[in-house]
Amino acid sequence: MGIDKPDIRYVVHYDLPDSLENYVQEIGRAGRDQKASAAILLYQPGDERIHYFFNQLSREQRQSFELYLEHSEEVDVLFDEVQQKWLEIVNKTNEPEQWMNRLKLQEKEKEYRLKQMLRYIKEENCRRAAILHYFGEKLVEKPDSCCDLEGAVLPVQEEVQEMTVTKKAEWQEILLNLFKKNTEL
Repeated sequence: MGIDKPDIRYVVHYDLPDSLENYVQEIGRAGRDQKASAAILLYQPGDERIHYFFNQLSREQRQSFELYLEHSEEVDVLFDEVQQKWLEIVNKTNEPEQWMNRLKLQEKEKEYRLKQMLRYIKEENCRRAAILHYFGEKLVEKPDSCCDLEGAVLPVQEEVQEMTVTKKAEWQEILLNLFKKNTEL
């Protein structure tokens, strides 16, 4: 997100970020001019499946590479681009065990970061405090509209809620109305 624009009011995630680190970096684009802004994360249970899928692909990629390293003289394998780079690194360093351990550690770190992101989504207390805690900080003074669990509302949230009650609106329509109302302010 190479955006350096001060007047961004909304950052909308319609895909689940894979980590709190990435999420915080991306939502940090909003409100750089110190005016009211909001981060909107659209999530429904199961959205994390795409991350599990890619993590599984990565694990299988690593496992087949590991199998090759163990039986290289017996197996003829076609590597993808990533595995080819791994092979070049292993050939340069001549330390395949260290490289495999590093790849396994990266897999565990990805899983941990995704779990932390999901924990944040399911948070029942202050989300701002949860983010700060994750990064080793403490919430010293809670603003009036801190997060969705602590008093923060979108400027047009009431109209959006009314619309969803009167007619079961699709998320696209709700989002469109949210931006239409905001540009009229």
